[in-house]
Amino acid sequence: MSPALSVAASLSPKIRQAIGIQVLSRSQPISHLATTHQVSRKFIYQQGDKAQQALDDSFASSQRFELPPQVVRDVCLLHRKHKTSNADWERWNHLHTQLSGKFYGVIEAVGEALKQTPRASSMVENLNSRLRNYFFLRRSLGASYLSLLQFFCNHRCFLRSRVPERVGKSPKQLLTGQPHSHWLELLGFERFRRA
Repeated sequence: MSPALSVAASLSPKIRQAIGIQVLSRSQPISHLATTHQVSRKFIYQQGDKAQQALDDSFASSQRFELPPQVVRDVCLLHRKHKTSNADWERWNHLHTQLSGKFYGVIEAVGEALKQTPRASSMVENLNSRLRNYFFLRRSLGASYLSLLQFFCNHRCFLRSRVPERVGKSPKQLLTGQPHSHWLELLGFERFRRA
């Protein structure tokens, strides 16, 4: 028995599952995973195939399992916070009862999703710095003003960008891949054109 085969045989199901998830998420190169776990690349690919098969089977299953948005929100909130109060533990136990055997799988999936979700305050500061220029125009911000601002920001074409493909296109065009008229024309106004 080769050393790589004996190491592979000694890996727990939890580690094999983690390897399979890493292969599917392409978070690390196969060679790096093989070196880290001291196994062959073939073994790493096999774990990825098993994970893909399990994923395919779960989606092909006649029993679809969808979580209501409220449950997803509660799981996210409870996952992020330390359960210090009785209310937290009661909610935790209620979710456990509600989800039964799927509870720990959901908790683990939410944990993985939260790890991969950027939560830097720099993103919020970037957004605030872009919007602050429009807020000095008004003392109070109503829903109609914010809707108009959202429309403007989504339909205004980029004048410059580090990514050349974005220049001259709006966020909506980049997202949908469909061209659109100038944002003023979309609002029903006629654009001024020099003769």
